[in-house]
Amino acid sequence: EHVGDEVATLALGDHVLGCYPPDLGGACCEYVAIHESFLILKPASIPFEKACAALRAGLRAYSALHYKMRIVQGDWLALTNPTSYTAKLAMQLAKSWGAKTIAMCRSKQECTAVVGADATV
Repeated sequence: EHVGDEVATLALGDHVLGCYPPDLGGACCEYVAIHESFLILKPASIPFEKACAALRAGLRAYSALHYKMRIVQGDWLALTNPTSYTAKLAMQLAKSWGAKTIAMCRSKQECTAVVGADATV
């Protein structure tokens, strides 16, 4: 194990998370030779399992909105199960790109847990 000579932001022993870019085939692994720009430091307060789940949910949301749905400013996005990790991240991404969001809730209680939706149903 070693860190390349030109790596500036990471050191040997750092706990990192990262995924090979989805548009290049994608991969999640324990060991990989990859550019440091595809890696982030794992916060010490978060266990690997939770950090990996959040990263995976974020990549799933990004891939769906950007590559499959091609969400842009002015679009509307309806989210089922709006309290899941993936839906919460999808809502934030869509809104950051100028889209509007609708949270489709199963109950009033679920709707009160949804933060940031433009509308709830």
